[in-house]
Amino acid sequence: MLQDPLWWLKQSLAFLSAQLAALGSRLIIRRGTACVEVLLQLLRETGAGAVFFNHLFDPISLVRDHDMKQQLTAAGALCRSYNADLLYEPWTVLDDNGEPFTTFKSFWQQLQAMPRQPPVPWPAPAALPAVDSALHSEVLDALPFFSSREQEAAAGQLSSKVRAQQAEWAAAGVDHDSSCRDFMQQLAYREYSRYLSFHFPFMHERPLLSHLRCVPWNLDQHAFKAWKMGMTGYPLIDAAMKQLWSTGWMHNRLRVVCGVFAVKYLLLPWQWGLKHYWDQLLDADLESDALGWQYLSGCMVDAPPFKQLMDIPAEAASFDPDGEFVRRWLPVLARMPTQHVHAPWTAPQEVLDAADVELGFNYPLPIVTQEIA
Repeated sequence: MLQDPLWWLKQSLAFLSAQLAALGSRLIIRRGTACVEVLLQLLRETGAGAVFFNHLFDPISLVRDHDMKQQLTAAGALCRSYNADLLYEPWTVLDDNGEPFTTFKSFWQQLQAMPRQPPVPWPAPAALPAVDSALHSEVLDALPFFSSREQEAAAGQLSSKVRAQQAEWAAAGVDHDSSCRDFMQQLAYREYSRYLSFHFPFMHERPLLSHLRCVPWNLDQHAFKAWKMGMTGYPLIDAAMKQLWSTGWMHNRLRVVCGVFAVKYLLLPWQWGLKHYWDQLLDADLESDALGWQYLSGCMVDAPPFKQLMDIPAEAASFDPDGEFVRRWLPVLARMPTQHVHAPWTAPQEVLDAADVELGFNYPLPIVTQEIA
């Protein structure tokens, strides 16, 4: 299940290919170990003299793109990159001292107070030049992408659902200004993650707060494996992690709850959790995920303190009050009464016997108690 991000890439490429085909062109896909060499070969075959692309802000992409620009320019090609991912370039949003913001509130306020509006994207052209049919391209479906049935079924559904909901609201005359502002703020968190990644390129490796760089983490591979495999003895955590293994996705709130459990209950390094989410989530996003893990680990100025614990059973009762989610992903607990499904260790022995649950045998005892954590 280490190829979920490739599923996302495949769907994006398929959508782009369809858009280009509708404009009379086609997508050319090439593979190689040296990006610049592949691009130079394509330039020679097509007679093109320029390369244009949208730049990214994670440290790996920044270094790669910088080297690529230098090599393409040295080879005589024009190479330009542009911002298509953010409202404003990271170096244009600074405080009065010319320093980057380190709290989301101040960043969000500055975004809303920027003196100029971000540029409006140009409309798509009515048509594009045809591409020589003899020009070689890899076949998208022949590339080694992974996908599950749940992922394939989910592809492309969000935009249609959003449009349907918008039409329903418009017809009913419902004012959703408040929810729209909340949604815009969530998008701003994504912008903020890229902003921080640009100004603090180490943020996916070490805390933004320097005094937390020497935390004595519990480097317990057995506890880490139990967390990854959904064998912690906390049903909500285990159900969510099994859903992640099976589908490459889980609800945003569950990502937070599982992350808090790994860092604050098991004292595992947050970098381990970030890496696991990167490997498993089909919508993995390095900057956004790093921001999330830094926040829940108390490694940011505006994050809750590290000592602040989350009540996992209470969170479970709020998120899954009837236990349906837990029963779906943990069939061994399917017969547990709702009163005990989120904390089977509290159930009397006769209840466990009636549900065919043997703690420590077919379902684990809690790997750690909240009191010990």
